[in-house]
Amino acid sequence: MDKPLEPKIVTAYPHTVREIEHMWVPMPDGTRLSAKVWLPEYADDHPVPVILEYIPYRKRDGTRARDDTMHPWWAGHGYACVRLDIRGTGESEGVITDEYTAQELQDGFDAIAWLAAQPWCSGTVGMTGISWGGFNGLQIAALRPPALKAIVTLCSTDDRYADDVHFMGGTITLDNWFWGAGFFQFMARPGDPLELGARDPSDGTRQDLGECDVVGHARAQPGVCPWYRSGVPGRPGGAVGSSARARPGRGVLLSRMVARAPTGGAA
Repeated sequence: MDKPLEPKIVTAYPHTVREIEHMWVPMPDGTRLSAKVWLPEYADDHPVPVILEYIPYRKRDGTRARDDTMHPWWAGHGYACVRLDIRGTGESEGVITDEYTAQELQDGFDAIAWLAAQPWCSGTVGMTGISWGGFNGLQIAALRPPALKAIVTLCSTDDRYADDVHFMGGTITLDNWFWGAGFFQFMARPGDPLELGARDPSDGTRQDLGECDVVGHARAQPGVCPWYRSGVPGRPGGAVGSSARARPGRGVLLSRMVARAPTGGAA
């Protein structure tokens, strides 16, 4: 009887992989999106196609374990892989206000054009994604970016009214209650100061949470309740906001308050 196949993690690839932990992708309005890049070592001399994954789930911590196994495999087989945080998430500048907004889709369109023009890219770009990355891949493809040649879209749909994970056939699903609070709390966290903050030469510290705009990120979310959005002194929002600005390390307190705030609608 044949032995059952045993899964294993592959770490040896046909091509040596070079990893770029942080790269800014500029948008036409001056906003910078943060990317992590894996590419074959020879790509500067022999450009390769790009595979883009474009999602909000924080490349530095949220999806890092998965990213660090999946994208190097593709890069080791001859592709430049780019994991891009959506505007207002992770280390990307700006504010996220909803899923699949016109701004998000236009940023994806512009990012594809920028990536295609890089010296290590052959001018050809593909997109891959599951769930959010599958949904926006379909919608960006509909905009017909010239350099986009293929997409792989998983666990997604082109009919968000009838078959969306949060809203099906006119009915809000139970998942939406988790999503309204959970996603808002997740996105309220600041980006990594190692990428966003300049080191203070006097004591070696980096910028505090207020300078990382954690409060701005939280207040700008469409589901945040009015008392938190206003930040009026003497109300919970004002107290948490001032604490987060004044004292590095208060992000935990902020996250707990945000998680308890009532929310409405899908993020």
